[in-house]
Amino acid sequence: MKRIIFLASLLILAVLFCSCKNTTVPEVPAESVEVSDVTVKDEIFSEKTEFDVGVCAEVYITAPKVEAPDYGDNVKGYNQMIDTIIGTVKSEYEHDVAIGQSAEGAAATSRMLTYEVFTAKDGYISVMIKVDTSIAGAVNPTSVYKCISYDLKAGKLLSLQDVVGEDKITQVKANIIEQMKQHPEKFYSVEDNALDDVDLSYSFLEDEEYITVVIDQYVIAPRSYGAQIFEILKTSIG
Repeated sequence: MKRIIFLASLLILAVLFCSCKNTTVPEVPAESVEVSDVTVKDEIFSEKTEFDVGVCAEVYITAPKVEAPDYGDNVKGYNQMIDTIIGTVKSEYEHDVAIGQSAEGAAATSRMLTYEVFTAKDGYISVMIKVDTSIAGAVNPTSVYKCISYDLKAGKLLSLQDVVGEDKITQVKANIIEQMKQHPEKFYSVEDNALDDVDLSYSFLEDEEYITVVIDQYVIAPRSYGAQIFEILKTSIG
């Protein structure tokens, strides 16, 4: 009896093995991964100088350098712009240190540069740089924004006029005014001419769907409301 049960077990295992062997496993297609021709690399720098216990000057920089072999020397123009911005922040920090080490007395200061990428592909990069500064004794810290939209194919910093056309600037401003009117308490004015004297040429960023306009604090609103950022659908610009 045991022999019969053993043989039956072998037969069942053989059938299962054959079934498994002949089973077709469906192939899972590999996910397509988009490879950009523009690579953003962090340029990092930090330094701290102490003047006294708890009093120091500090600087922290994380800046967006670019690698894009397809566009040769045109990349240098963009990276030189970033180097200039980095150099300015470093110089301001060095000034803080010089004052702190002099007989004028020490003040704690902190400067920080960060960035956000909006587009980095197809020979184009659009990036927002933010510099935050805090100085002891000052009532409030300050934040300054720098918008860079750069055509690596042409080796050229683009203006808003280049992107939307000179004839569409009035339309862009009208769109922003309409957004401002939704929260009039935030702004000095929401009249139709409130942006007439505001130059938006190099205060914009771009992705596939939106033009984003950045207006620094104090320009159209009190400091307490900070910088003002407006998104405009490209399809709404005729």
